[in-house]
Amino acid sequence: WESLPLIEFVQFPWRFIGRAALPVAFLAGVPFAYIPNNYRVFNRNLPLAPLLTMAAAILLIVLSIPNLYPHTCPEDAQPTINTVHAYEHDSGLVGVDPAGSYFPKSVKIRPVGSSLEEDYLAGRPPQRFDTTSLPPGAMVKRVDYTSLSGQMDIESPSLFQARYLSFAYPGWEATIDGERVSISASDPEGLITFPVPAGEHTVEVSWQMTSSRAVMTGISVAAAISIVIVSVFLFRKGAKNQNGGESTNGVGTPPEENGSDLDRSELSEIDDNPGLDRSRYQLKWLSLALLAVAGIGLLIFKAVVVDPGYSFLRQETQLPVTYQPDIVAGELLLEGYNLSQDRVEAGQSFDIDLAWRVLEPPEADYQSNVWLAGPEGMIWSDKETNRPRTYEDTARSRFWLPGQWTWDSREIEVLDGAPPGRYDIVLTLFDRETLQPLTLIGQDGAAIGPNAVIAEIDVTVPDSSASVVPQFAIDEDIDGLTLIGYNQDREDASPGEPLLITLFWEKNRENPPPVDVLNLVLIDDTGESVQNWSISPVRVDYPPDDWSTSTSFRGQHVLRLDPGLKSGSYTFQLEGVELGQLRIGELERLFDEPSFDSALQANFDNLAELVGLTIEPFDIDQEKPITVTIVWRGVDEMPISYRVFIHLVNARGEILSQSDADPAGWTRPTTGWLPGEYIVDSHLLGPIAVQEGEEYALRIGLYDPATGTRLTSSGEDFVLRNLETDSR
Repeated sequence: WESLPLIEFVQFPWRFIGRAALPVAFLAGVPFAYIPNNYRVFNRNLPLAPLLTMAAAILLIVLSIPNLYPHTCPEDAQPTINTVHAYEHDSGLVGVDPAGSYFPKSVKIRPVGSSLEEDYLAGRPPQRFDTTSLPPGAMVKRVDYTSLSGQMDIESPSLFQARYLSFAYPGWEATIDGERVSISASDPEGLITFPVPAGEHTVEVSWQMTSSRAVMTGISVAAAISIVIVSVFLFRKGAKNQNGGESTNGVGTPPEENGSDLDRSELSEIDDNPGLDRSRYQLKWLSLALLAVAGIGLLIFKAVVVDPGYSFLRQETQLPVTYQPDIVAGELLLEGYNLSQDRVEAGQSFDIDLAWRVLEPPEADYQSNVWLAGPEGMIWSDKETNRPRTYEDTARSRFWLPGQWTWDSREIEVLDGAPPGRYDIVLTLFDRETLQPLTLIGQDGAAIGPNAVIAEIDVTVPDSSASVVPQFAIDEDIDGLTLIGYNQDREDASPGEPLLITLFWEKNRENPPPVDVLNLVLIDDTGESVQNWSISPVRVDYPPDDWSTSTSFRGQHVLRLDPGLKSGSYTFQLEGVELGQLRIGELERLFDEPSFDSALQANFDNLAELVGLTIEPFDIDQEKPITVTIVWRGVDEMPISYRVFIHLVNARGEILSQSDADPAGWTRPTTGWLPGEYIVDSHLLGPIAVQEGEEYALRIGLYDPATGTRLTSSGEDFVLRNLETDSR
């Protein structure tokens, strides 16, 4: 499936099910043609074939009743082209197909919108001739459109390339004054373009039949005619068999030899009236009557037994999950999950199937992300996870219905060279549009934070060494270990920011000298050491003595740069081996108190102080966003990059809107604050429907995103600020 060049247009094997259903249905009906129409049981004639046909139909329909209640998205009762446009905007699937297979191959970039949408919304014919392609001085004197053509009278002082707002599918033709001209596709849009000479001309663009379509249509018509001819032939042959020859049941056997209840007197009566087989005539109407009774009975059964409530055919299913964490995230409940395995080799992947139940209609399109975290909180898997290739995408969460549950499967790929050990599986859920994470709530109702550990998994050393590919290759011996390369997440940073350095190692002999700690130094452009760190090669709890000589390992190290570093160029050195370059930019710092509307004096654990804020007032007549601007002052240097949270709550403490982000729009992490420095930090909340007479408040605080631990002020883990609505 991954090797065939055109298979992406098929995309999933289950797309063949619909194509296979019709011929399978015909095959399923074949046995009923071999069942005798009448069968004698206890000296009574039973219409065996009609009864079995009715029973089979009832069985199929009853077993399909649960499929009449799928978890589907609500749809318009009378969808129009505007419904399709809205779906394309909401889903991003312009062309209604993930692979873009409905576009001609000349379309290299999918459109994000069209001027024709206004025409469709207004209910008028789409104005497909693009007047923006006209040269200066040109004009369109007349234009007429039909569903598949457009005719224009154009006057132009010069030659120009006209553009018609339709994709250049084969079959479109353009004529100028009745003479056909060549059409070309615009690059990269794939729209119809053609040259129009200077002067006054009548231009027409129309859809015509192509030779290939004509041939295919001819084949289809011929096939339909053949079906009619064959059907007539078979009907006449069957009538001839009934009137002139031995009547059979379709398998070449006289009725009395295959179990039919037609005795000799009945056969004699039929022989006296060769034009009529009364038994067949009666059984035909009996079959129709039985099927009609079955259909009416099933409708009554569905309306009376199934529809009013849950029954044995329509019932809540038990979630087929192994683990049940019961974590609430917004309008969703993580009711359970399954792991594809409980052990995984470094460099390999495993699946986790999350089962979300909808508590209330989701207000946004949510997406989950899952990763592995080590004992020190470091991420040891790809930062972003995707659905496994063999899984079909689910509908966007804002289309989910209350009470339903759906699978959310993610594939987690462990990093090559990850040291063995027990790792946490961490979950987060965020708004796809704003990337804002939701606060996860545990079973006890307490807030966990934007991330939650939901499981653990063992990572093992692979049987054969993985081929690690470092960003920068090195082959240096350091105390009996071979440094084969390193990664550096960026070359430009600001003072106080965290920086990730990844080192790749191999053990070059069985018993190297013990190397537990290495010295990593940051050197300025004068050769002076300005900052140093003591690090382990891979991880503190996995020393080189435990390494295998046939395996490559990686060590990840987050380095917090000194907030007092001056701007300039620096170099990393590891035990004398030169690594990457680093540029520190000039950082504008504010040591004079800025202006704000409301003063506050909230000290958070003698690390940061909230000194003031400005809030855009509420308007109870409109739903609009609320801008909250906070002014912080650094009190002491912080080794942890704390995140700011702001919750807009009502009088009952319910969170109506929230913001969780690093200060100043992720540009000023707290690790870069200096004592006495002011940081202006703006957040956007809402919009919400403000109710007159309702009381609202803001909760403001700082927390560690790795652990969810909050800093405290006066014994509380947030500052509460009451709000007043503007009723003007």
